[in-house]
Amino acid sequence: MLVWILLGITVVLTGCAQICLKLGVQSLLAHADPARGALGLVIAFWLEWRLLGGLALYGIATLTWLFVLSRLPLSLAYPFVGLSFVTVAALSVVLLGERIVPLQVAGTVLIALGVVLVAMSGNANPKSAPMMSAAEGNNEP
Repeated sequence: MLVWILLGITVVLTGCAQICLKLGVQSLLAHADPARGALGLVIAFWLEWRLLGGLALYGIATLTWLFVLSRLPLSLAYPFVGLSFVTVAALSVVLLGERIVPLQVAGTVLIALGVVLVAMSGNANPKSAPMMSAAEGNNEP
């Protein structure tokens, strides 16, 4: 059960990280001083808390993702990353005031349905067999 909760947390954290990065880069570009040059932009990047927050959220999401990968087959876990598209679309509408068109909604729904199908198939798949080394798989005399 914990692995599924952490998988959901991973998806939400990556979506929130994207929102933070978007807000941070918008703020950075709005307040950028061209006279300060590239070095000034790099320094401003490290002072923009939303950018740093987005990177921190990605770091935490990476840790939760590593735990998920240690417990679930990759072929089952990885399609759930697609739910971050759903999360980002929803957060973009709610937090950024973005508008999405019907084709975007349809595509997002198809992604979510695909994840549901993968999740349903995960219950039917037997545990993965351990990988054989090249020597074990070699049937030549």
